[in-house]
Amino acid sequence: MKGLCKRLGFDPPARTLHCFRHTFAVNYLRKGGSVFHLQKVLGHSTLEMTRRYANLVTADLQTVHERVSLLSAR
Repeated sequence: MKGLCKRLGFDPPARTLHCFRHTFAVNYLRKGGSVFHLQKVLGHSTLEMTRRYANLVTADLQTVHERVSLLSAR
């Protein structure tokens, strides 16, 4: 992966594969994927590890809340 980044003309991040896994996990959850399915896809034995891996920001949580809350103005 680092070789590909260099061939494309930019410096690869220090933790390339971890970065891809993290980005996949966060985007999977942002698109509405189940945390339980994500746990299996990532091969984690506990939800705690999945939670650490796919840490969402406050804006993500607000978006989900607005989508599912009975009190939100849809």
